[in-house]
Amino acid sequence: MSHQNQMSQSGRATRAGLNTPVANVTPSAHHTAELANERRSSRPARKGRIQLKSHAEHLYGRLAYDARAIVPQLRRRADRRRVVSQQTTDMRLKYVLRMLKILLEEGFQLRSIHDLGERHVRRVMLWMVEADCSRKYMVSFFTQIRHFFEEGLQKKGALRPVTHYIGEGVISPINATVSRAISSQRDEDGNALDPEEFIRRAHAHDERAGLCCELALYLGMRFNETLSLQPHACQINPDRIYVRAAGAKNGREREIELDRVPSYKAKALATIEKMKLLCPKPKDTIFQGVSLQIAQQRLRETLNAIGLNRKCAGATFHGFRHEWMQASWREAGFVVPLDGPALPHHTTIVQLGLQVVTKLLTIESAGHSDHHKCGAYLGGHYRQLQRAGVSKRKLGRAYELVADLPYGDVRALERRRAELLAIEAGEATLEALEVRIADNYLAGTQHRRPMSRTLQFSANPSAIDQRAR
Repeated sequence: MSHQNQMSQSGRATRAGLNTPVANVTPSAHHTAELANERRSSRPARKGRIQLKSHAEHLYGRLAYDARAIVPQLRRRADRRRVVSQQTTDMRLKYVLRMLKILLEEGFQLRSIHDLGERHVRRVMLWMVEADCSRKYMVSFFTQIRHFFEEGLQKKGALRPVTHYIGEGVISPINATVSRAISSQRDEDGNALDPEEFIRRAHAHDERAGLCCELALYLGMRFNETLSLQPHACQINPDRIYVRAAGAKNGREREIELDRVPSYKAKALATIEKMKLLCPKPKDTIFQGVSLQIAQQRLRETLNAIGLNRKCAGATFHGFRHEWMQASWREAGFVVPLDGPALPHHTTIVQLGLQVVTKLLTIESAGHSDHHKCGAYLGGHYRQLQRAGVSKRKLGRAYELVADLPYGDVRALERRRAELLAIEAGEATLEALEVRIADNYLAGTQHRRPMSRTLQFSANPSAIDQRAR
């Protein structure tokens, strides 16, 4: 008996488009045809927890056992030699298990996890379209499922591009169009929400959860990073806080400079001291003695109790981090792109260079390596400058002022910032800095991109000829 006959006998509706040839059909047209022609399942697609029947639960347990053995062996998608963090592994496993639940709920009888094929992924993606899942979530889900197919099941090239399943359109805009900071949200009376008020509520409900909120606001730390911070081992010196790789989202340790947001420095140090009183042992975390999962649950319970969630406040715990990112930009003296256009005196070469350095320093302190990620917190910086009349060539010259610095070298960025401030104060010249940048290239210093013709002309011709020889 065929697979589709089994589905029909079990009372589950089949999708006619699963066996429809797709030759000479564009992804968006094929996607539209499937949605129009295929019948809806007897159970409407929906978000949230999926409840399986007893006979499907037994099959799910066997398939989930195989998935739990395969997923931890997967490496990074960009570099197969490097392992991934436990958080990434958990996310991949969650997506794979959700795919299995959707398929079992729809009546697919999978004998083995290796029986998964393209038609199963197509069915799951259509289920998500019907459930009105966001494109961002569907793209993230599909990316991890494709990696599971190619590296875990060794079925390379089995899946089509994501647009074949969810249609054409913007997948995930880099730059934010609205602020996700807590202070940017409004209550029922139209008043701006106060992040400090949420911290006070959190302290009243659970003091330890309140301290986690303080870390997120005053240091820009992520959810799990606040739970994994060791207060007795985190302070390298009075001006820097060390974040362990264990709790970081990308498994990347970093340092947070307290002077990045001067108005938060004293509050951040006070928070660390309060944590030390609650964590007497050197390696204690804020919820000492419990697992990370239980600590996450306790913090989420507090956030829901004080109404800090998307449904009640329009913002989440991550909104504290948005507050910190925007505060770091404002206290550097610049206008947040989400707030309005750049000021006229911020469009000079030196001021643009300072903005580039500030962006790189901020994003390094936040735990990202790509400066374009700033757009998710601040808005479109380039568009802001473009509206102020800054040309692409002028902005490119500003980026050349940091082009000789190694990736992730915070100390070098801080020195370059001091040099640009000296030029702004009239204590040095821009031409001298460009000559030094060109010399760094010629001396073999690690750099971001090849030396441009502008820097070549700025350098000493005799020095260039001599070093070239």
